[in-house]
Amino acid sequence: MLQKVIYAGDCTTAKLIYDYAITNRIDLIVMGAKGKTDDDEILIGSVAEKLIQTDKNIPVLLVR
Repeated sequence: MLQKVIYAGDCTTAKLIYDYAITNRIDLIVMGAKGKTDDDEILIGSVAEKLIQTDKNIPVLLVR
């Protein structure tokens, strides 16, 4: 089941996504990559990078 959640507050976006994923037992986080370079390398945005580094138990799938 896909869910769209909108938060407002003082926390960082990555922390809000992570906390929501933990609280709701989310199996996979899917995010868009920020863009690409001229060499077709994916640029990872700061939110995606923080999520990837936060917890290795929740996989993060980046799409472009």
